[in-house]
Amino acid sequence: QEYLYKSQVAAYESHRVMFEEYSRAQVNSSTGLIHWMLNSAYPSHMWRLYDWYLATGGSFYGVKKALTD
Repeated sequence: QEYLYKSQVAAYESHRVMFEEYSRAQVNSSTGLIHWMLNSAYPSHMWRLYDWYLATGGSFYGVKKALTD
C-alpha cells in the first residue's frame, strides 16, 4: 500500500510540474509538449493519465490541477 501511494504521489508531482512549466513557457517561446503514454496497455503505475480500465491515477489529478489553476 505504501509503495502504491508513493508512486501515485510521484506521478502527481512530476506531471503537475511538467504541465505548469509548459503553461508558463507557452507565452514566451514554447512550441509544444509531448506527453508519453496517455493511457497504458498494461498494468503500470507511472507515466499514464489513466489505465486500461479508464481508472485515473495520481498523474491525471496532477495534470488537472496544473491546467485549471
